[in-house]
Amino acid sequence: MPHRAFLFDSNNIVENIIMVDSSDSLPNLIREYSVRGIAAIGKVWDAEQNLVYDPNKPYQAWYLDSNIGWEWAAPIEYPTDSDVQYEYTWDSDTTNWKKIGFWDSGELTLY
Repeated sequence: MPHRAFLFDSNNIVENIIMVDSSDSLPNLIREYSVRGIAAIGKVWDAEQNLVYDPNKPYQAWYLDSNIGWEWAAPIEYPTDSDVQYEYTWDSDTTNWKKIGFWDSGELTLY
C-alpha cells in the first residue's frame, strides 16, 4: 500500500515528499509513518530524535512541543479571557504575552 515518505539533502532538510510502496528503497528516504512530526519541504529531519520539525524558531524562549505535533510553543500558554476577547503578542523581552488590543463587534481595537 502506498504511503508518504520524504527525501532529505546532506543537511537533513526535507526536499521532497513522495508516495512509495513498502518495497521501495532510495538513499535519504524516510517513511513518514516511522517518525514524529509531519514532514514538509523545508523542515529538518533530526535522526537522533527521529523527528521532523520546522527549523524557524519564532522566539528564543519557545520550545518544540510534543503535545501539538512537534511545533514551536511558548513557555506560557496563550491567555484566555472570559469577559472581553483581548489580542496578545509575544514579548521576547519579558518572555510573556503582551496585551495589544481587544475585539469589539468583530473589529480589533489596538491600544
